[in-house]
Amino acid sequence: MSVMCYLKFLFFFGIVLQSHWLTGQCVNAPADNMTCYYRFDDDDVTSSSGGLAFNDIWGYVDESGNEFAILGGFDSIYIFDVTDPINTFQVAADDPPGTSLWRDFKVSGHYMYAVADQGTTGLRVYDMDSLTVGKLHLVGSYTSDFVRTHNIFIDEAQAKLYVAGSNTVNWGLLIYDLSSDSKARNPLLINAFEFDTLVNDPGQSYYIHDIFVRNDTAYCSHGYKGYYIWDLTDPVNPDSSDLIGFIDNFGIGTYYVHSS
Repeated sequence: MSVMCYLKFLFFFGIVLQSHWLTGQCVNAPADNMTCYYRFDDDDVTSSSGGLAFNDIWGYVDESGNEFAILGGFDSIYIFDVTDPINTFQVAADDPPGTSLWRDFKVSGHYMYAVADQGTTGLRVYDMDSLTVGKLHLVGSYTSDFVRTHNIFIDEAQAKLYVAGSNTVNWGLLIYDLSSDSKARNPLLINAFEFDTLVNDPGQSYYIHDIFVRNDTAYCSHGYKGYYIWDLTDPVNPDSSDLIGFIDNFGIGTYYVHSS
């Protein structure tokens, strides 16, 4: 997905989700340097008791250059065709079991990976090629390694999927191999480990709130612990020497490293 495409998605929905226009209509945009092309606001959308209806957003571009926005809902996943932003329309939707205040999505090739921070949906894999016929095709739902997690990231150059903040490896990572089509459809677990035991720091929370990985180097926002960079070139045999550098929160006040 191009940077321009991703910025476009954020641009659309950053305005769309904070305004009070009718679905599909944009009047009186809130900022002179922004233009709203489309608003999604369906009265039938399920919200939490606190009124939260939507959460994360991601993007996908197919082989023909068609652009799609992926929007997480309290009880659904929505797909919109935003190729022509003025004529944006909903293509498909899926209703995973249960509800969640937070969902996360990443795309590799023509597969989308979806998780939720609440419930028991685990890792769901969708084939986005089905969007050409207006469907979101679920090819697999996997719960053997974890049932909920906060965040995922894909190092596309290395074909690895990282799962952070899960119910089973809350202070560490699960790492999956996506290097073939069969593995992309049914990700193969490479390893799962906790960082506190890795660096002999038992009992310290290395929960990862957000993660960015490029060429096996993981940039991790460890919440109250700090910001750490890890070399995960060998994910099968990680050890304390894989810690490249860090900024520790302790001693400089109580702060939360939220995003990488």
